[in-house]
Amino acid sequence: YLYASAGPGESSTDLVYSGHSLIAENGVIIDETPRFDFATNHIVCDIDLQRLQNERLKNNSFAASPPGK
Repeated sequence: YLYASAGPGESSTDLVYSGHSLIAENGVIIDETPRFDFATNHIVCDIDLQRLQNERLKNNSFAASPPGK
């Protein structure tokens, strides 16, 4: 799972953006940036896609959703 929010300098009358970014693998957060930090941040990490694919084959809950949904 990858998530990246626009920075705190990006806002409107309806929303405030935190600039928070995170990378998670199989429900575990691997790395994340601080929220509401005006400095430019980035994160980089390796994700084991083969491990995730094997988990999806073993775990029936991944098969509960039809493809493309």
